[in-house]
Amino acid sequence: MTSLVLLSADVLILARLGSPGEVALYGFVSKLVTFVVMPLLIVNLVLPPIVAEMYAQGRTGRLERTLRTFSTLAGVPSLLVLIVFMLLGGPILGLV
Repeated sequence: MTSLVLLSADVLILARLGSPGEVALYGFVSKLVTFVVMPLLIVNLVLPPIVAEMYAQGRTGRLERTLRTFSTLAGVPSLLVLIVFMLLGGPILGLV
């Protein structure tokens, strides 16, 4: 229940203070941001056990390479989606 409230608290607050059009636009944009954050979230969920195992085994060089690889794999898709949003933000919001 708490998670649900935390995930939608911003929209609930804005609904109290803003117009329905503003709330709808904000809600839509808030959902679009998920596409930017999702690769980073996936890495944050997958990486901790890998880091703990490699660190416990003393493979720090391999750990560093793994962290760099995961960072790149998460950062590139996020950057591409962000660039698309920056370049095509108007047309995307125009569809709404």
